[in-house]
Amino acid sequence: DILDGPWGNCGGLEKMEWMVFDPNNKDMLYVCGGAKTHRVVNFAEETLGTIKFTGEASGDCNILSFTNDGQLIVVRNRTKDGQKGLFFFSPESNFTTQVKALDARGCRAAIPHPVNGEIYTSRYDKGWIGRYNPKDGNPIALWLFGYLFSYSSYRKLYVYYIKE
Repeated sequence: DILDGPWGNCGGLEKMEWMVFDPNNKDMLYVCGGAKTHRVVNFAEETLGTIKFTGEASGDCNILSFTNDGQLIVVRNRTKDGQKGLFFFSPESNFTTQVKALDARGCRAAIPHPVNGEIYTSRYDKGWIGRYNPKDGNPIALWLFGYLFSYSSYRKLYVYYIKE
């Protein structure tokens, strides 16, 4: 059963796909349940709870992650261009308020750069690594099979070959 409550009376975890600690609260572990229930382990209070997302962020989720400023990132694998796949939730709302969403077809993971906060994403079906500006969500660069696709501030695409 999936129950919220104290350890010993809280049900279980199902289809755990990924786990991540809240960078601002070391006692909170977020467990991504894929297409099942997402759970929150509170080590300080010894409880297990549930976290749910609404709108396009609800449904099958690949991974949960955090931005450098503590926003929770929900990553969904979207199968069509122009669909949102990265959803950001504010820590001030206890991760119930979505503050932005980015297009991310085929995305299976997202993680911030530890220094500059840029969001790096994967596209599993193409072997791409994307790089996004965390403030406005615009793409900065895309790595693909030895090529670097770089976006200028004027939204022009530049292609560079990376020598090994």
